[in-house]
Amino acid sequence: DPSKLNPCPLTSCPSGSATVPFLITPECLEASSPKRSNFRIAGHFHRLCMAMGSPIVGEFRVDNADDSIAAVDLQLARVETLNGKVEATQVQTLQVADGDVCRSFDVPMYMVCPRLYVCPTQVQSYFRVEFEVSLIITFASGSIARWSNPLVLFRDRG
Repeated sequence: DPSKLNPCPLTSCPSGSATVPFLITPECLEASSPKRSNFRIAGHFHRLCMAMGSPIVGEFRVDNADDSIAAVDLQLARVETLNGKVEATQVQTLQVADGDVCRSFDVPMYMVCPRLYVCPTQVQSYFRVEFEVSLIITFASGSIARWSNPLVLFRDRG
């Protein structure tokens, strides 16, 4: 059955195991952040289209940062849309690093999705249940940088 070959038919996610690179720079600072600083944080997620039981896995590296880092968090949010009204709910936050992070060192990320709070991604004409993964960098100055990307979950047929 060809429909079983592509587990993500509702989105444009690539079939197979495609890595999702990211780059966090001062343009990613939240508008309310008190101070602009120079920084570059790069990395990737192994995949963001996966079976519900699979972990979210990736790495990040702080190439440079003028301000010291207070914490790095990995966040999973559930985004529900009903008749055009969007509501996002934080499902889980995992602190990946506490304190300043060594420069030019790959830091691993590994998060297991909580089974009671996730379901397959659903996209219908009048409602949607989607997920989003965010990497949140909190600097010692109070500035916050965020990178977010959709996460597509499907029911494992294996």
